[in-house]
Amino acid sequence: MSTRKIAMSTREDSNGDRIAAGLAETIQALRAELTAAMGSGRDEALRFELGPWS
Repeated sequence: MSTRKIAMSTREDSNGDRIAAGLAETIQALRAELTAAMGSGRDEALRFELGPWS
C-alpha cells in the first residue's frame, strides 16, 4: 500500500514568508485531494469494510 502526504495550504505573509493558511484554505486543499483520490480510485475494489460494532 502506498501512502501519500497531503500538502498543507500555505500563503505568503506581508514579509514574503510562507506561512500556514487558515482553516478554510486547508479544508479546501484537503477536499481537492480527497476528490482527486476518489476519482483515481473509482474502479478500484474497496480495501476495507465497515460493520456493526462488537
